[in-house]
Amino acid sequence: MSKSEHPSVQGPTADEGLVSPASSQLIIRPWWDPGHAMSGHYLSDDYVERYWLGVLGPSVICLLRRFAVGFDAHPRGFRLSLPDTSRAIGLGGGVSRNSPIVRTIDRACTFNVARRVDENELDVRLLLPTLSRRQLARLPQSVQTSHARWIAENRPAQTSPRPMPSPMTSSTASGDSTTRDAA
Repeated sequence: MSKSEHPSVQGPTADEGLVSPASSQLIIRPWWDPGHAMSGHYLSDDYVERYWLGVLGPSVICLLRRFAVGFDAHPRGFRLSLPDTSRAIGLGGGVSRNSPIVRTIDRACTFNVARRVDENELDVRLLLPTLSRRQLARLPQSVQTSHARWIAENRPAQTSPRPMPSPMTSSTASGDSTTRDAA
């Protein structure tokens, strides 16, 4: 089985589109956010596992990885078997309202990584942002240090530094100093 295949991920057929045939199936669609397009991290990037893991938890990260496989094979969206996916990521086969897989999806929605369109349809971000300072502050110091090193090593190199306006100081008649930006 190739990396782009998984039995719980099923693409649409020509005559059914992305219509869910049963309530144990979930329609997964991409949620494109242009705000993260230049600096976001794809669901299967190492950054997501290294740094989002402590924020989202292991079951959400496993589910996001499964979604990444599905989007690689079916960029417009796919059907996902909830019982199969739940068993495949170690959460058991239940799909009731309080089942681990449903709580995992709810957690993804709580952290704005996914959003429910309706009972059987979910939009999932293709790219996750870099952790905020608040999220980072809740992680262990070793992860914070690793993140700072990662940011320093992966910051886009600027070809020419942005010129900063230099303040000019002039004296007024009263002797107060005022600052003006150079033109």
